[in-house]
Amino acid sequence: MLKRQLKVRIWTYDKYDTEKSLYTPAVETRVPLQAACSKVQNGKLPVSQSGITLSRKGVDLTAFGPNPDGEGTILRVWEQGGNSGKLEVTLPSGAKFNIAIPVNLRGEKTGEPIKISGGKLLFDLHAYAPVSLILK
Repeated sequence: MLKRQLKVRIWTYDKYDTEKSLYTPAVETRVPLQAACSKVQNGKLPVSQSGITLSRKGVDLTAFGPNPDGEGTILRVWEQGGNSGKLEVTLPSGAKFNIAIPVNLRGEKTGEPIKISGGKLLFDLHAYAPVSLILK
């Protein structure tokens, strides 16, 4: 007979801050921090390096990679905490993008290009909404 192990977590709910009370604890549980090590000879890459940084919690980075609909790199974020406002995205060091073109989920242009300066871009992100950008 197989025995199943059930894990249950209970959070108190704060109706004024769903990101803090529900979203972040759920994501941290679903995707725990992981690390790996190797015994292979050292390469040329740095031991550690920052990736993409988002200016606030409650926002999910759902895509960052080659644009499946054409040229450029797709960057997609999705607001999960119910908070509208500006979001600043800091790209990894060495990223050589100059503009970000807003597109819909089908890759069709939806707005004016956003300038990327110093590896950072700033844009409006509405509550519970995705934003897709093609970086060039």
